[in-house]
Amino acid sequence: MKHAAVIAALLALGGCGDGGRGASVEERPLEITKGAATTGELAVVAIVTTPPSCGPAASTATCTGTLIAPRAVLTAGHCVDDQAASVVDFGATVGAPGTERRRVIAAARHPQYSRDDSAHDLAILWLDAPSSFTPVALPPSSAAPAPGDTVVFVGFGQTRDPAEPEGVRRTGTARLTAATERTLTYSAAPSMTCQGDSGGPVFTVEGGEERLVGVISAGDRDCREAGTAARLDAALDEFVLPTLAAPPLGEAGTPLSCEGNCARDVDCRPGLVCRQARDGANRCAISGFEPGELGVACARDVDCGEGNACATTFEGCRCYTPCAGPDAPEAVE
Repeated sequence: MKHAAVIAALLALGGCGDGGRGASVEERPLEITKGAATTGELAVVAIVTTPPSCGPAASTATCTGTLIAPRAVLTAGHCVDDQAASVVDFGATVGAPGTERRRVIAAARHPQYSRDDSAHDLAILWLDAPSSFTPVALPPSSAAPAPGDTVVFVGFGQTRDPAEPEGVRRTGTARLTAATERTLTYSAAPSMTCQGDSGGPVFTVEGGEERLVGVISAGDRDCREAGTAARLDAALDEFVLPTLAAPPLGEAGTPLSCEGNCARDVDCRPGLVCRQARDGANRCAISGFEPGELGVACARDVDCGEGNACATTFEGCRCYTPCAGPDAPEAVE
């Protein structure tokens, strides 16, 4: 997508930070400050965590990602910590009517990923079906951004402006200040990434055309000074291309069940976490609930009976019943 006009317009604005290699998880960026809302950049998606209970609470964008193949979204490795990446939205506003939404069925992180290091902060999410949108082309392995370059980023994060709505795709520009073999560091010029932009793309612009060079990773807590991105060209041959060449055959991980066991969150399907059930076994559960099973459709908790909840699922609201403990009475037929 051509960006010369966008860059010229944004240089009249201001910025907020997202940088510092080795930033803590609390400082990870989750909205672009001093940027501009865009209905373009259609391959840039919101990674969404839906509220566990059905009701008026809206879905929120916890991270951002970029479609790089019909079923594959590139994002930051820390965006799949705690199995939070459950669905992606392809619209300009999270949850808008008619937005294409795809379920995440598997996730792969860079094999050298660390929560405390931006160098390998990369992951690929696999979708349940191909998207109708056109993926962003991957850069050549020879791509070499340099300090002084203007970079463009896109994300669904915070603006730190109470007058601006949440969950809107925005774009902004910054100045590249340093480039190592594995990371890119940028400062506000005039925009800056913030909480919610993690995993979003960093582009350079050559001849009016964007080139994907990095993935937003970390930044300062106040979103004012600097940001750090994982450099993409260094990870192409060792992670991105091999992962794209081996798509999952089916949905990965243990499903929601009162039978299957797990040891860690990563053993469960995306969107689920591993928790101890009433019988003492570890089973996969919807985040925010104890292990259980889904039942009939519902609208509110009261529709599901005492002790049960009306839970949010990709297919709609369903009654969620906790797994029985070892002393549960037998059902009387």
